[in-house]
Amino acid sequence: MAAHLVKRCSCLLREATRLAPALAPVGQLRLARVAHKTLTSSATSPSSCSPSFLKELVQKEQVFTPFPEKQEVDRLIEQASRPEELLELLGGSHSLSHNHAALILIQLSRLLSQKPQDKALLLEDRRFQQLLQLVSSQVSSVWHKTLVRLLRSLYMLALPRTSRELQSVEHEVRWRLRRLNYKHLAFLAESCATSIQGQSSELLAELLVHLERRWTEIEDSRTVVTIMVKVGHLSELLMTRLEDKCLELVEHFGPEELRKVLVTLAAQSRRSVPLLRAVSYHLVQKPFPLTKGMLLDLAYAYGKLSFHQTQVCQRLAADLLPLMPSLTPGEMARCATSFAFLKWLNVPLFEAFVQHTLRSAPHITAAHLCSLLLAFARLNFHPEQDDQFFSLVRERLGPALASLQPALQVDVVWALCVLQQVREAELRAVLDPGFHTQFLGAVSQKDQSTFQKLLHINATARLERPEYQGPFLPAAAVSPKPSAPDWKMTLLQQELQQVLRALLGSSSLGSFGVATQYGWVLDAEVLLDADGQFLPLRDFAAPHLTQPAESRPPPPGAKRVAILLWEFPNFNSKSKDLLGRFVLARRHLQAAGFLLVDVPYYEWLELKSEWQKGAYLKDKMRKAVAEELAK
Repeated sequence: MAAHLVKRCSCLLREATRLAPALAPVGQLRLARVAHKTLTSSATSPSSCSPSFLKELVQKEQVFTPFPEKQEVDRLIEQASRPEELLELLGGSHSLSHNHAALILIQLSRLLSQKPQDKALLLEDRRFQQLLQLVSSQVSSVWHKTLVRLLRSLYMLALPRTSRELQSVEHEVRWRLRRLNYKHLAFLAESCATSIQGQSSELLAELLVHLERRWTEIEDSRTVVTIMVKVGHLSELLMTRLEDKCLELVEHFGPEELRKVLVTLAAQSRRSVPLLRAVSYHLVQKPFPLTKGMLLDLAYAYGKLSFHQTQVCQRLAADLLPLMPSLTPGEMARCATSFAFLKWLNVPLFEAFVQHTLRSAPHITAAHLCSLLLAFARLNFHPEQDDQFFSLVRERLGPALASLQPALQVDVVWALCVLQQVREAELRAVLDPGFHTQFLGAVSQKDQSTFQKLLHINATARLERPEYQGPFLPAAAVSPKPSAPDWKMTLLQQELQQVLRALLGSSSLGSFGVATQYGWVLDAEVLLDADGQFLPLRDFAAPHLTQPAESRPPPPGAKRVAILLWEFPNFNSKSKDLLGRFVLARRHLQAAGFLLVDVPYYEWLELKSEWQKGAYLKDKMRKAVAEELAK
């Protein structure tokens, strides 16, 4: 048996020595595997070691073809600077393989990327059609990477979707999807999404399925960020998986990758709290050098997503302050808007906005001033140089107010009301029947918000501007409307009503969720006589509800008390200062004759028992009455 095995080995080695010079190193490795297979099989099949059998077996094993070395034609393709140079290669002395034809098409798309007028001429060129046919006939032999780039190039060359050559390449790509790596899949998905422009695509659908299923193959931060930016918006499931992968790799992200992730989340309005927390942690803990563009994008993203992270906001404000002189008016307005959405009032930064605006007055447009006004009004920011700033505002916005969009006109006048800088001409412009009629009976959410601001402007004209004689909104428009049926009270509102009902003892002695003609809603309302006893509200006239005139007035010395619950969203971030709209509400209600009882959330949450909460409300009402009497 041993002698028989030695005879078979010598036969194998003799044949291997004869074939070895013709084989590449990779082929020699394959031959070693052939030898091992032959030795194994010879033990069970002694008659199988004939020279013809060994030669056939070696040829059958050589299925791996190494990538060919670069040739002269490869150099000519890479160095071509004109489409004509590439097309001449087709009819020259060079023998073009299927990969060469694909590379020529890729280079053509690159050269014509900025010349759409030349693409139509190229599509009609006979040599170009030959290239397409050559690639299409041998597309199954094109290498993976070249095939991926080829498909993108055909999209860029604007081949018709019905083109047989394009469909052939797409069909080949679909066959190879399982063998392509994840980066190739992402590259293809981006190319398909850009080319189809809203049309349906079977290839894109399959690509997204593969990306969703193989997301665990992502190994580097650059890939996950690129896919999230380019393809994430196409699939909800894919975006969720990419967010998980970002959490896994976020510690390896650089500042640019963190910026891209945040801007992508903001663009899709995806408030992924775990990912936002992780990104915020690394922004704070790592001393990244942040450029002006990065700082503006980060502020925009955090503002758009309403994600408040104290240390991040502090760093953004501190890093932006020394860069203020280099900001353009547009960048400054954008930055102020972002911090307004964040409800973050950094006084030095906002004072710098004002100073930069005054210094750059010749370059400031009406749109920039509108953005600044709305940001200041939201945060109730009153600049130190208010005279100079509002003089500039009136100089620029006065003539331009009528040319603004109607909703923006209302926003600007409302902001001036909040900042106590509105004038009669501006009130008259938006309260004129010819203007405000378009917002009566508003249906869309945006128009309803604009009409609500009109109610606030109308209340400012009536309560804070006694010299203003009209016009006003019609009585039918300002009549309080009942709350929407789907409106839900917060937990704090429910607790407040429960405690106050127990304190009153009768439902006729108090009202809850009272909508007024001024556009504000009272959390609760009570009426106190001169001795501090509760009176039944329905027995007396309520001017803020526009009741009929025949209702009898309250007795002398009676005080109408409005209880206002201020919750966390009503305040600036990390502050006990109310936002501008709620400061305006307090001014209006005080001017309407109410005694205000403010119930801030940070005081209410410290009270543990029902007895403490009831005693707190009683004490608040007594203090409000005492302060009124002291005046």
